[in-house]
Amino acid sequence: MSRLCHVQLAARRWRHVPRPPLLLQSLCVAVACGPTVAAALRDDGFRGHRLEVTSPAEGADADGPGLWDARGDGDGDSGEGDGPVARAAEWPVISISDLHGDLQHAKVVLRGVGVIDEQDKWSGGSVVLVQTGDVLDRGPDALELEAFLDDLGDQAKAAGGEVIRLLGNHEIMNMCQNLKYVSHHQLQSVGGLMAYKVCLGPFGDPGWRLRRHQTAALLGGERGLGEAVLFVHAGLLPSVARAFVERAAPGPAEAALEEQLLLLSMGRARPRRRRAAMGTFRLDAFVKAPKPRIRRRSVAEGQAAIEALNEEVRTLLAKGPTALMAKTHPLLNNSGPFWTRRFDERDEAGVCRDLKATLDLLGASRMVVGHSVQFDGKIKARCGNRLFLTDTAISRAITGTAQPSALRLGPGGQAEAWYAVGASRRHDL
Repeated sequence: MSRLCHVQLAARRWRHVPRPPLLLQSLCVAVACGPTVAAALRDDGFRGHRLEVTSPAEGADADGPGLWDARGDGDGDSGEGDGPVARAAEWPVISISDLHGDLQHAKVVLRGVGVIDEQDKWSGGSVVLVQTGDVLDRGPDALELEAFLDDLGDQAKAAGGEVIRLLGNHEIMNMCQNLKYVSHHQLQSVGGLMAYKVCLGPFGDPGWRLRRHQTAALLGGERGLGEAVLFVHAGLLPSVARAFVERAAPGPAEAALEEQLLLLSMGRARPRRRRAAMGTFRLDAFVKAPKPRIRRRSVAEGQAAIEALNEEVRTLLAKGPTALMAKTHPLLNNSGPFWTRRFDERDEAGVCRDLKATLDLLGASRMVVGHSVQFDGKIKARCGNRLFLTDTAISRAITGTAQPSALRLGPGGQAEAWYAVGASRRHDL
């Protein structure tokens, strides 16, 4: 592409964005793209190690640690010998985690699981690819990687597939102008710090595109899966899930808002007085309250709740960086879907209890998250194969050594961890 940052003049393409001032348009258009990245690393020296995971319904203990049934001899199965129709039938949904500005190894993963070809074009047919956030920061190719994935999404749509983009905490940080993890190379590629801020602003590119990404996705039978799977960057605590289930449910707006406030304050508090304005989260004084009982919702109720969450975050991100300052809003703090580390904690019983509550509230059977790095390079399954921790440090900017991986999900509850590893890297989970 000829330019990494340009203003989005057609403001109607994003309803929350008003038309930018002429001076701001001129500044954005003047920012030119830096040198293009070198040719992507081919996976000639790599081969995928296939790990099969049984469905959680097949003898798994939902309250205990998940055990993966490791099979195969490490020769891998990238799907290169199958057509896109056969690949989509076997693995209709593929998830890749934090990429952190490493275009090279992002392509290694995408090519290895068969969704791009040797020319880096979409070859996944009707496969749904879910990228769980944190494309930006750390590595030198963040903006080019962002543009590549956006273009790949257009190609997938034309072929009957889809690329679902989720926001991570590093996208939120960039939109809040917290740029301490942006690489020097990336800043120079767009003309410096001020130009980069414009690019990531609501009127710049990719800034306006980022503000259209989802916070979470709940995929089920309509995407070829036999059970609903929740995808979110860091995880969704029951407090947040219940707030948006109640918000999406029909009923008096004031009562729905009170329940939102109750549970968005980490799910353990009750407001002393009601707030009248629907759609805003203004947290007042709280007192301790008993944990509410949870009944399992339908997938349709869960999807309505996730759409309400996505829309709330889009509305929030339309504000300027001053109003956005990270971690001051209930959805942006350490218990929110971009920052929580709860699902990587050692408290297995507590983690599985919170996981079950969230899944029941949304009608889901599994949750897939990134964010919390698994430094051994292995995708982790917890809570009877109902929780997958998929951030294996794909980007070499994390540890100095790339550990590419992907999670593939099948129509019968199957799950496969794909790794781009040499013969000396063998894992049994």
